[in-house]
Amino acid sequence: KIHGIEPHVTLYHNDLPQVLEDEYEGWTDRRIIDDFTAFANVCFREFGEAVKFWTTINEPNMLAIGGYDLGFVPPRHCSPPFGLFNCSTGNSST
Repeated sequence: KIHGIEPHVTLYHNDLPQVLEDEYEGWTDRRIIDDFTAFANVCFREFGEAVKFWTTINEPNMLAIGGYDLGFVPPRHCSPPFGLFNCSTGNSST
């Protein structure tokens, strides 16, 4: 807030912990809801006094299309005929 600058925090920007991807394939599993909620609550509790503006997921379209349809950003899931690359993990239908 120095010089009138207000912080704007993004909770997720393509940085899902690998353990969540390994344990249950990250965003494709509903169990991530509890994990993300717990993470967000910690952020709100610790930084809520200082942060007025929050973004849940930065560019959700890129996460959906790039990560689970075309497979050009992590976690690089894709299925024919959608994938731009020869993806080894085809689960776009989930």
